[in-house]
Amino acid sequence: MKSLYRLLLLLLGLGGFFTPQYAVAQQTTSSQTRVLTVSPIVGESIDKQEKVTYGLFPFFSFDDFREARFLQTLTPDSSITLQATMLDGSIKQRPFTVSEFRAVRASIEERQKLLSATPGLAAGAIGTPDSLGQMYSVELRTGTSFIGRLVAQRAGEYEFQTTDVGRITVQQANIKNMQPLTSDQAGRGWEPVGNGTRLFFAPTARTLRKGEGYVQDIDIFIVGGNYGITNNISIGGLVGLFPGAGLNILAITPKVGVAVTEKFSVGAGVLFASVFGETGGIGYGLGTYGTADNNVTLGSAIYSPTAK
Repeated sequence: MKSLYRLLLLLLGLGGFFTPQYAVAQQTTSSQTRVLTVSPIVGESIDKQEKVTYGLFPFFSFDDFREARFLQTLTPDSSITLQATMLDGSIKQRPFTVSEFRAVRASIEERQKLLSATPGLAAGAIGTPDSLGQMYSVELRTGTSFIGRLVAQRAGEYEFQTTDVGRITVQQANIKNMQPLTSDQAGRGWEPVGNGTRLFFAPTARTLRKGEGYVQDIDIFIVGGNYGITNNISIGGLVGLFPGAGLNILAITPKVGVAVTEKFSVGAGVLFASVFGETGGIGYGLGTYGTADNNVTLGSAIYSPTAK
């Protein structure tokens, strides 16, 4: 019994002896690093939205990123490390030089000035071609086009997340055009209108989008234009440039169209005009099959003169 009692005392004594040493060791390890605030604008921890807003850390994918912070070791070399936490909980570290750290600070402050100078500018839609998190319609020099979210940018290349083909990487030199999209455009799908809403003179069943428009010149002396009131209704007109020289032409051209499928649209409209002293109207119905730049249109029209 005395032997057991002595053993318990010995174990308790050893526990009391080693426990403080363990606590001191833990405290020493944690005190060897400190968190650096790269800018008071973002604070110690930089979250996903701040990464997008200020265009930070393009080497980390937008989809996987959760937060990041800068750590500095309290050693003679005072090295700086960017520690990023991914959405799956994994930790990624990347060494930073002092000059790189300062460059991040300058980038944040410069972007903040731009945001402050442009009230209402959406975060992540700064208007630059490298806005991470922004949806884009991308047209390649080969003629291929797609819609995707810009998730990473590296030297000479962009990485997009697309719905149809997953994640793709494109060389910057192969990109012909990058068009930023609103959430509404991205949701409906988007492609360049081209000349798909009209032929040389007659219209097609394809419609302009809301807020889009164009101006055209016919035989030099006649100018026309059309504007999308909604995604299905447009209004336009024609006017002669030199009415005093006998070109007394004035016309109004409303049109309604609906996309039945991705490549087939139906539409109807009216051309109400006053031409060389005669006034009349043409009502028409149309069907158009094809893309914006390659399509065929069939239709019928009825002419109704009203006055001479």
